[in-house]
Amino acid sequence: MTRGPLRRRPAWSLVVWWLPLALLLWLVGKAVDQPASLLRCTASAALFAAVGELGDRLRRRLQRNA
Repeated sequence: MTRGPLRRRPAWSLVVWWLPLALLLWLVGKAVDQPASLLRCTASAALFAAVGELGDRLRRRLQRNA
């Protein structure tokens, strides 16, 4: 059984929504008077991005197999 070509999302598309998410987390932390460092916010945003991408990949796979 051979697979078709592996399709990967370009890295820039992840950065396009990862950076604003990191800034949003940082600003929300400042707004509620619980500031976190920008480094911690970017790490959290990277985790959210990874979970989101895995969820999207799973959703697409389930739709394709249904």
